[in-house]
Amino acid sequence: MNPKTTVGADGEIRGYTVSLPGDVTADGTPVTYSGTKLAADLTWPKLMTRWASTPAAAPIERTEDGRVSRAERQDALEHAATIVGRATVQVRESGGDVDGIAHAAGEVFAALARGREGREPGPLAEIAERYDRAGRTPHRVLPARIGPVARDLRQASRRIAAAGALSGRGKEKFAGLALLLALASLVAEIAAWQQMRGRVHQAAAARRAADLPPLPVRSRRRRRAERRGDPTTRASRPLQPNG
Repeated sequence: MNPKTTVGADGEIRGYTVSLPGDVTADGTPVTYSGTKLAADLTWPKLMTRWASTPAAAPIERTEDGRVSRAERQDALEHAATIVGRATVQVRESGGDVDGIAHAAGEVFAALARGREGREPGPLAEIAERYDRAGRTPHRVLPARIGPVARDLRQASRRIAAAGALSGRGKEKFAGLALLLALASLVAEIAAWQQMRGRVHQAAAARRAADLPPLPVRSRRRRRAERRGDPTTRASRPLQPNG
C-alpha cells in the first residue's frame, strides 16, 4: 500500500490517500482512496482522536544495530496475553467498557498478524478480518469511551507492532500461542456479550473469529525440508488455539 499525506499551508497534515501497487487507470494513473472513502473511522481527524486517546507504549529496547531482541519480543507477547486475560475477566464478570475492549482487541489481532505474517496475509490476518465487525459499535463505529483495560490493550498492540517481525521460534513461539489462546477466550466472551444485547452481526463476526483455523506447528527440520520442496513434509500437525 502506498500512502500519501495532504499537508496544509501551516505544515500540518490535513488528510491522506492510499493506493495499491498495480491498481491503476487505463492511462496508468494510480487509483487512490481517501480515509473518508475507506471507512467512517479512518478519516484523518478520527484517526488523530483515536491515537490521542491512548498514551504511547513504553519504548522497546533495541540492540546497537537497531534490532529488537528475542527476549523483548517474547515479553511484548506475554504482556499482551496478561492484558487480554484481564479484559476477558472484565467482560465476563462486569460487562464494563466492552465496546472499548472489543475495538481494542481488533488492534491486537492486527498487530499480531502483521508481526507474524508480514506483508503476505495468512491465517492470522484472516482472523483479524473476520473479527473486524465484532469490534464496531453500532451507529458509531468507534466506541464512545475507552476505559483503562481497553487503553492497556491498545498499548499492548502498539508494543507488539514496535517489536517488528516475530520469529515464531522457541519461547517466542509459545508466547504467541498463549496470546492466541487468550484472545480466543476474550472473543468468545465478547460474542456472548454482543448476543445478549441483540447485536447479532457483531456476535456472528466474533464467533467466526473465535473459530480459529488450524495453525501449523513445524519443526526446524520440517521447515528446511519444505523449502527444499520435499512432498512428504507438506502436511503439518494442526493446533487449534481455542480447542
